Amino acid sequence: MSFRFAIYYVPPRGSEFYRLGSEVLGYDLRATRELELSEDLRARIGDLDPAWRAAARPFGFHLTLGEALEVDPLALPLIEEEISDLLACLSPESSLTLHAQGLERWEDGKVWVLRYRASEALAMLQALFIARTAPFGRHSDFVDEVRADPGKYGRAFERRRLRKFLSPRGLDTWQPHFTLLNPFGGEGGGLARRLERSFEPYQALEVESVCLMLQQDDKPWRIRREFPRLT
Repeated sequence: MSFRFAIYYVPPRGSEFYRLGSEVLGYDLRATRELELSEDLRARIGDLDPAWRAAARPFGFHLTLGEALEVDPLALPLIEEEISDLLACLSPESSLTLHAQGLERWEDGKVWVLRYRASEALAMLQALFIARTAPFGRHSDFVDEVRADPGKYGRAFERRRLRKFLSPRGLDTWQPHFTLLNPFGGEGGGLARRLERSFEPYQALEVESVCLMLQQDDKPWRIRREFPRLT
């Protein structure tokens, strides 16, 4: 039996942004159930091939603050304590905000994401989450990727991060984003414009809570605990 933890920002359950993103992915992370495109959204963006969302769907609509790492479940209360303490250390005046940067297509167009720019306080918080919780990790998929392809993540700082934090991502190279499609296999020009228009109202987001996520073996990811922002 294996366990993995991660730290996510999951938009509020009742928000239109969360509903829209979850419908595009075809999965409601908070309710742990599959979703169909509503008639309204289908009319706006057209049909989406389920295969285009297959790799992203199990993770739900979220923004990653700490990558998935294998963990001893006995360490989970200690991770919870770290997250709670870090949030409590923020001043009431600090701004945990995200500002939209548009839709981007990564990995030769295979991965479609909504890119956001994080406020200074939020960028600092994700770095602290990594520094304080990654040491509880025991293994990661990134390590396996390098074993399979020794040239991957080959820059010196990436290799040092892998040794220290089991992930080459985050810190000063963090790219805050919500994944919409992975792996996309169509043409996509018109779809990209339609998706951008659908998400255009959500230019600024306030991060009011963060979630400690847990996965057991190959079961769906679930929210173990949600931590509200203390003000």
